[in-house]
Amino acid sequence: MNAYGLCLPYDLSGPSSNSGQKRLVNTLWGHDLNLGNHLTSRQGERPSHSPNRVLIQVDFSRHFALNGRGASSKGGDALNIREIPNYWSGHCFGCSRKNTHGLQLRFWRSEKGCFTRFSIPHHLCGFDGLAHGGIIATLLDEVAAWTIIARLGKFGLTREMVVRYLKPVPTDRELLIAGEIIDQDEKNVVLRSTIHAANSELLAEGESTFAFPSLSAITNITGVAESTLQAFIGKYARE
Repeated sequence: MNAYGLCLPYDLSGPSSNSGQKRLVNTLWGHDLNLGNHLTSRQGERPSHSPNRVLIQVDFSRHFALNGRGASSKGGDALNIREIPNYWSGHCFGCSRKNTHGLQLRFWRSEKGCFTRFSIPHHLCGFDGLAHGGIIATLLDEVAAWTIIARLGKFGLTREMVVRYLKPVPTDRELLIAGEIIDQDEKNVVLRSTIHAANSELLAEGESTFAFPSLSAITNITGVAESTLQAFIGKYARE
């Protein structure tokens, strides 16, 4: 399977929407996804412990990932998943397309936040074959920051983050990194971030608190012009 393919358990007992969309319970992503009729094949038999489910393979390279907006490459209805456009012109280690030494993460919307899929390269290891703990924390922090941008149309600055390293995180293996908002008020937002292996095993998780600074405060800290910040974040407020 390529980088955009997934095998998902399809809940045969679940309801369908009026538009005929099939409801998939995506245990790998941890969110329910409505994927319409963008299904390529069923695989295997129904598991004995869950007789109402069969495995369905969804090939995202054919159906949405290549155009980055969630639309079917065959001209069908858009999926309920969209890539979050990245308008940032700086050199962020986590997300910048310009930073050739960075992670160059891309993000997609989920029901409660956003997610990315990433394979940590070997040169970012701690012990050989295992990801460095600082890179794991970076992934958890970055997906949280983009959840705020995409869902709230705001900048957030990390105030604190608690990381729980539950299992060894391998290098050179595809991971699913997801974030969601669990609480917020006018000044702060609390998020949960997770890293799952391809077999859905939870490897690491973080709970973070972000503050909502004014644009002028960010300018004072970073030196980035307030007009640049406003132009960037304003595009997500209109999403």
